[in-house]
Amino acid sequence: RCRDNRDLVLMAAPPPAKIQKVEAEKNGVDKLNTSVKCLGWSISAKKRSHFFVPFVEWAKSKGLNCVEVDLEKGDDPESYPEVDVYIHKLVDEMATQDHNEQSARKISQMKKFVASHPHVLVIEPLENVFRLMNRHALCKQLQTKDVPQPAWALWEKAEDDVEQVLKTSPALDFPMICKQTLSCGTPQSHEMAIVQNLSQLKQVSTKLPLPLLLTAFITHEDVVYKVYVIGEQFWTFPRTSIKANTSEVFNSQMQAPHADTSGIPTLDRERVSVLVDKIKATLGLRIFGADLIVDKNSGQYYIVDVNYFPGYKEVKDVYSHLLAFLSSQVEKTQAD
Repeated sequence: RCRDNRDLVLMAAPPPAKIQKVEAEKNGVDKLNTSVKCLGWSISAKKRSHFFVPFVEWAKSKGLNCVEVDLEKGDDPESYPEVDVYIHKLVDEMATQDHNEQSARKISQMKKFVASHPHVLVIEPLENVFRLMNRHALCKQLQTKDVPQPAWALWEKAEDDVEQVLKTSPALDFPMICKQTLSCGTPQSHEMAIVQNLSQLKQVSTKLPLPLLLTAFITHEDVVYKVYVIGEQFWTFPRTSIKANTSEVFNSQMQAPHADTSGIPTLDRERVSVLVDKIKATLGLRIFGADLIVDKNSGQYYIVDVNYFPGYKEVKDVYSHLLAFLSSQVEKTQAD
């Protein structure tokens, strides 16, 4: 039972395998029978309106308790509600905790909450999410499991000879895309540039602060496929990608969100499934999004980004799928 007087109730259209409708209450509203008894959550302010507030509000008439775990309460473990599942998205705070006192305090409190509630199922484990905060670290992680990704190199400091940097990755050639290593947390995290030659590359350090991750620009159909994953399920949706002839610094979050799907090759689900399983094995995540592009010449699939707990905007009945996944994880934990 939640011990917080702000308890809310979650509703989701249930898939039959994990969540079953039971006899309606006197008010005529169906309730859900799920293994999740009380769902706790901590979501950064700017993220919650895109998913969790609608999730909670949509679910008020159902029987699953939901309560926010307020990480501003302090160090006393007794001040937190009793929950059996804890889901979080504080990636901006995770990414900036080394130089932002408020972020550091919130992440410290989250770690204390998790440590003081060992019986709580945490989605996802904090150390696994931390792996996504640095693009360079992510590339190295994916490399360990042979997840296909464009050739890359790290340009760390201005005094480094960038020509020598490029030699560390022989397959890296122009055009290439320059990305901030910090994947989120600041407006600059999403600023990138495409360079066509060595002269432009040397100039880019005056526009984007180092360190920079340099990655090969793969010729594709100007389409990036958003791959959304929840447990054993995944969905793919095409969106417009950046063009190779882009010359100015751009914000990757400001690109056109949807692509004209006419004439776009259909992805091979079996090939995508193999990549999804490799990412799971590498990062230890089950709720994530990945950006996939297809080489126009070779047909090779490349993973160009991975992010934790995306918005799942296009996924139909996503609340149902999420709740079914959480329920399955609780059942698995109980069985173990």
